[in-house]
Amino acid sequence: MSSMRRINWGLLAAIGFSAAVWALVIVLIGKL
Repeated sequence: MSSMRRINWGLLAAIGFSAAVWALVIVLIGKL
């Protein structure tokens, strides 16, 4: 069970990171 939970947290971290990257890209494009 712990391995599944670890994978879940890794997935959430990856989604959060990609969302932050997308937000940064959108802000940069908006400034242009």
